[in-house]
Amino acid sequence: MSAMPCDFEAYVDTIVAKPVPFATVYVTLTKQAHIELVMQAAYWKSCHRRATLRQQWTELEQRRALDQAALREAALRSELEAAQATIRDLQQRVFGRKSERSKGANESQPSVSVRPRGHQRGKPGHGRKMHAHLPARVETVELVGAACPKCGLGLSEFPGTEDSEVVELEVKAYRRVIRHRWYLWVFHSNAVVHYVLNASRSAAVIDAELAGVEHGIISCDRYSAYKKFARLHPGVVLAFCWAHVRRDLLELANSYPDLSAWAFAGVDAIGALYHLNGLRLQAPEGSPQRATHHTQLEQAVQDMAQRRTLVLADPLLLAAPAAKVLHSMAAHWDGLTVFVDHPWVPMDNNAAESDMRGPVVGRKNFYGSASQWSGQLAATMYSLMMTLRLWKINARTWLGAYLQARVWTMATTRQRTSTHFCPGPWTKPGLRPCGLAP
Repeated sequence: MSAMPCDFEAYVDTIVAKPVPFATVYVTLTKQAHIELVMQAAYWKSCHRRATLRQQWTELEQRRALDQAALREAALRSELEAAQATIRDLQQRVFGRKSERSKGANESQPSVSVRPRGHQRGKPGHGRKMHAHLPARVETVELVGAACPKCGLGLSEFPGTEDSEVVELEVKAYRRVIRHRWYLWVFHSNAVVHYVLNASRSAAVIDAELAGVEHGIISCDRYSAYKKFARLHPGVVLAFCWAHVRRDLLELANSYPDLSAWAFAGVDAIGALYHLNGLRLQAPEGSPQRATHHTQLEQAVQDMAQRRTLVLADPLLLAAPAAKVLHSMAAHWDGLTVFVDHPWVPMDNNAAESDMRGPVVGRKNFYGSASQWSGQLAATMYSLMMTLRLWKINARTWLGAYLQARVWTMATTRQRTSTHFCPGPWTKPGLRPCGLAP
């Protein structure tokens, strides 16, 4: 292939050969002028270097300030979220529904009321309230030196008076008497429900109630006194309550609406455990159905443990409020899963919670007991009534028969009469003179 000459090569040669402006112009300087130029060049280079360092240091300080501001903003946002969660929790406690029965995840938001609260516009009011029940202090105001402004003669008395009322508050000094609270414990077994009134909330109350017990399973909440009792008695196993874990998730959904979907998913998972455990208990013992439901329950518990571990291992997937719930679940996991290998152990301590409902409602109605002997008497009566209810004995009939027997029984047969009226003998055939409740 041959190459043909073209004008482009000549154009390139022309460009290369073109002289650069001032390339051939020479300037003659003195030695002093040359030294001054070199010194000025070094000076401006030093100024440029210092300016560059100052700019880099300023940018570093700005980045550091921005990082500190971001951390401070994150801390303030976290503090604000915690405060808002506390406000929502307090609003739920004061104005919310008292039942723990929750709605679904799609129905968790409260419905908006169409009718506004308070006095309705255009409706008649209630008028001024008369406080006729308050004691009255009558004050008569006499007109002194009342005279006619024209003639100067005194005014005659007008029949009747012009009355007006002012409600005043009178502040009185009083003595503030502070009484220490006593605590009511409840111990629920298969044979008896026993209420204990004690001024302490320590493990000493449990140790006194369960004196001599070295082995067994206690279904309880996560109160520290039970944990201390278990440490002092290695043969005792604590079965913690799943209802409290469910309550933690419901409170988390109420306090942090952004985590409500995650919290309700945990509530549904706990509901699935209750369902599988119920199916296992309904199946006959030793049957294939019971074994199948037991395997499904074990798998569901294992899946929940794996999901909890994965979420705790990745901090990016876990919010700080939810971490507290999961860490508590992980810390109490051995006690929460006792029911899996021991089917007769309930998943919660709702039986004891139900036993406490009567005294709690009574405390709100009659404000508790004003003395120690009254509290002890109330605890004794609670124990008696709830034990009769546990044995399905008609409490009214039993109590009437017992009091009548105490009146007509001599002191020498007092011990025999008390033993005869224990719940155990009343459940035997032929010893049901009062009848059993259905």
